[in-house]
Order: sequence, then structure tokens, then C-alpha cells
Amino acid sequence: MRVKRTINFSRKETYYDFIMRLIYYFDYYYLDINTLYEDEDIKNHFSFIFKKTCSDFEKEGLFFYNNNKLFDYLFGYFYANLYVPYDPNQKYDIKLIRKFWNSIFDIKNQRNDELIIILTELYEIFDISLNTSSVLVGEIY
Repeated sequence: MRVKRTINFSRKETYYDFIMRLIYYFDYYYLDINTLYEDEDIKNHFSFIFKKTCSDFEKEGLFFYNNNKLFDYLFGYFYANLYVPYDPNQKYDIKLIRKFWNSIFDIKNQRNDELIIILTELYEIFDISLNTSSVLVGEIY
């Protein structure tokens, strides 16, 4: 059964831009699996790129620094999919990661209920940063 949801498209684009910037910084500042092997080093690296991304958005008047749910959600994803590869001899595939997030945010063509659920959960987590009740516009089917 499909659940009808509504999304503010300008917010969705902002949240998409945040994720893409975070991925860019991950790729740009990634050292190597031998350097980012310990959990503490991984967390420090992610904290650095998260703060750097937040700083970029702060210049636009958007403050994501103190959104612990957002940090935890994205850290969990990055940890499982980028920092800890299934094959230590194989580097992460940044194109595959971008494709995954593009598919989540491409709601016009979205027919996968699981991806819609991910988008709405993430949207709600990002909205915490705005400290406002959501003014929702548009529809996802």
C-alpha cells in the first residue's frame, strides 16, 4: 500500500545539495582504508566533512550543526557503505553512492516504496534543523 506524502520541493533540493556536498567532501578528503581503519579515526573524519558541509550551508543561513539525528543518520550510512567496505582491497564506488542518493531524491520518477520511506524519514530529520513545522507542498505517490 502506498502512503501519500507531501514534500516542499525547495527544501528537498536543499537537502539533496547537502548530501551531494557531503559526498563530495568525503571523496575529496578521503585518505585511505589503512588510515581510516579505527572507528575513532572514521568518526573524526566524518565529523570533519559534516562540519565542513554545515559551514557551507551556514553561509546561506541554514544551520545543521546541532542536528544530532542528521549526523547519526548520515554517519550510519557512510560508515556502512563507504568507510567499511565488504572487500578491504576494493575502494568505495562514489558514482554508485551518488546514483543511490539521486534515486532517493528523484521523486518525480519514484515508484519504490522503500526509497520513498527513506526520503520522507531523511526529510523529517533535516527539518529538525529548520526548527519549524513543515509547510508541505507537492505530492509523492
